[in-house]
Amino acid sequence: MSKKRSLTGEQEDGRIQGLRLLARIIARHYLEHPDLYPAPSGDSGGGGQGRAAETVRAGGNAAQKEASQ
Repeated sequence: MSKKRSLTGEQEDGRIQGLRLLARIIARHYLEHPDLYPAPSGDSGGGGQGRAAETVRAGGNAAQKEASQ
């Protein structure tokens, strides 16, 4: 059984910097490609997972399929 150890201050700073970098990358991608992200549905129960699951079941990117029709 492994024991969970807390991060040192330096490790925690690195973790926070990494999370900030990831957030910037995601935000930049969203701004460059908003068509790849689902539109808010207005209902707070789903968490935005509905369209992602639909895309996986359909076997591809639903936005690309809609654009090609």
